[in-house]
Amino acid sequence: MTTTDIPSRMGQLMNKPGPRLAGIGLLILLLLIPLGMIESKVSERGQRRDEAAADVARSWGRAQSLAGPILRLPYTIRWREKDEERNRTGWLVLPPQKLDVVARLDTEVRKRGIFEVPVYRANLKLRGQFKLPEPSDLGVVFGDIDFGRAEVMIGIAEPGALSADSRVQVDGQVLVLEPSAQSLGTQGVHVLMRQGVAAEKLAQGVAFEVDLNLNGSSAFHLAPVARETTLSIASNWPHPSFGGNGLPRESEISGEGFKAAWSVSHLGRGYPPVWLDTEVTREQIDAAAFGVELCVPVDPYRMAERIAKYGVLVLLLSFAAIWVMELLGGRPLHPVQYLLLGGSLCLFGLLQLSLAEHLGFAVAFVLAAGAVVLQASWYARVATRSTRRAFALGALLSAWFGYLYVVLQAEDMAFLLGALALFAVLTAVMWATRKVNWSSSGNWDVADATLE
Repeated sequence: MTTTDIPSRMGQLMNKPGPRLAGIGLLILLLLIPLGMIESKVSERGQRRDEAAADVARSWGRAQSLAGPILRLPYTIRWREKDEERNRTGWLVLPPQKLDVVARLDTEVRKRGIFEVPVYRANLKLRGQFKLPEPSDLGVVFGDIDFGRAEVMIGIAEPGALSADSRVQVDGQVLVLEPSAQSLGTQGVHVLMRQGVAAEKLAQGVAFEVDLNLNGSSAFHLAPVARETTLSIASNWPHPSFGGNGLPRESEISGEGFKAAWSVSHLGRGYPPVWLDTEVTREQIDAAAFGVELCVPVDPYRMAERIAKYGVLVLLLSFAAIWVMELLGGRPLHPVQYLLLGGSLCLFGLLQLSLAEHLGFAVAFVLAAGAVVLQASWYARVATRSTRRAFALGALLSAWFGYLYVVLQAEDMAFLLGALALFAVLTAVMWATRKVNWSSSGNWDVADATLE
């Protein structure tokens, strides 16, 4: 056998169904490299979007989390040890007996370059009452408490976004807002109000009214510090996502916005109704928070990540269709032609995301899919010299992309739809190749008519 016979024998070998199928599998593995590069680029664009959102949050206000108000009462425990007087100080934390919060979130969209970030102006009305429990439930001796140095504190994730017209009134007295470095379950600096309170009044109940106006973005949460906490939120944002440690007892969502209401007792929050400052951690208070996130209805970057993950499936289905058409007759494609068609399919995700950043997901998907289908069909016509095969490939690609769009929209059913698609395609391949003689030494042994 001469060296000139090697290419001829290799060509004959690759024209057999089995080896050709193995070669197509190797080409798909090779195309995983550009797919991985495109997925990396999609991730990079998503990170840039997150950076833009963080930039907007820094200048406007980040996701707000509210905890309080609570009443902090200082105490001093004194004792003698070896003729020496010692003492230990701390804080008794007295949350409201009942807290009613009414929130109005007026949202708008701010832009950083081509990236859009939902932000809001929150108007909060907090109403409730502080009431001293029985002395046996305090955890400290009643006489050790200094009621003259009581503090009222509200925890706010970012108090810098609080407007100057906010108002706090306790027992009929308007208090001055001051910043505080104390912690109450949320990160950052908090708002502090200092005011003494009479023990007799506190035993009967001291009412408070708090009106807060603050800016925020992305989400709003409330920590249920009271014995009984209710929260009502109304907003003009039509795409809420309720979460945290409890869903609303009732909600109403429409194209004009949403309304939601929660009711939470102290039994489900994981810490006692009255506690010492060393008994409850910030993490415990944070873990009990609930509220709403302002979601973007169709996140193009999340969709692009899912498209990139489905890229292998699209390649597999498309190459399987071409391979079956080759089995049924016609001119086989060269491996380089497979690679070029595969490259066109790989670029779909990148093209779709670049268009979605400007036109929206649905329009971008249609345009990108249409461009890829036309390009692949045109190239298949040139490569195979068969209009019928090119049309068949275009129809199959259109069906793949249409099905992919449905899968992306039906997120909860995506796994089922994907499994059904694979099963259907495998069934179609089995039916189309049912008369192929796989053990034949020839190139293509098919009894059916050719597809030309």
